Amino acid sequence: MKLGNVVSNSELVNHEKVSHINYLNYDDLQNIDKTLPTLFIGWFSVYELFKPKRELIILNKEIKKNRFYWEFSFDEKKSDHIDGIFNFSRNVIKYYCGSYSYEMIDPFFYNIKTEEDLEKVIPKDYSKVYDGEDKLYFLSGNEIIGIDKIVYTKSLNFNDDFINNLYEKENNIIKDRSSIKVKQLEDNFPYYPYIKPHSVILL
Repeated sequence: MKLGNVVSNSELVNHEKVSHINYLNYDDLQNIDKTLPTLFIGWFSVYELFKPKRELIILNKEIKKNRFYWEFSFDEKKSDHIDGIFNFSRNVIKYYCGSYSYEMIDPFFYNIKTEEDLEKVIPKDYSKVYDGEDKLYFLSGNEIIGIDKIVYTKSLNFNDDFINNLYEKENNIIKDRSSIKVKQLEDNFPYYPYIKPHSVILL
């Protein structure tokens, strides 16, 4: 799965390419995935690309939060170039996930006392579900809704089968009750602390 883009016409120095980033040059911009966070390399290239549309400040590397960033080329500023690409490749998962909101359905806050009460707060228009060992995550638009299975089955004595079958649609269900898939994500991104709730968009 691709999480971001890096656009550059020059060599990326001291950077080992990673599989979760698309690498392009400026001539390929017509083919770029515009939904992904993107790092543009080279101040003069970036200035020419964006100057008609928005004001750029050379001290601010963020063009649009969670979407567009820029960095110097190696010839322009060596240390910034190396650090900037490293930081983007490390933080791109945060930028990618940053466009999604997340809420855990707390039964006490929502006054959920029965299984019917819980069914009412589950989004009907969800497009994807992560079914993990102890959590359920529903993706509805740009919103992630979480259900803690343990809280409902142990604290509220809801039926296990009911909790494990809260979703009605059978497509786009990621079953990971042994947590193998989410652990693989955690191994790939050990520095990102919110892998589990974002697993529904990363898997």
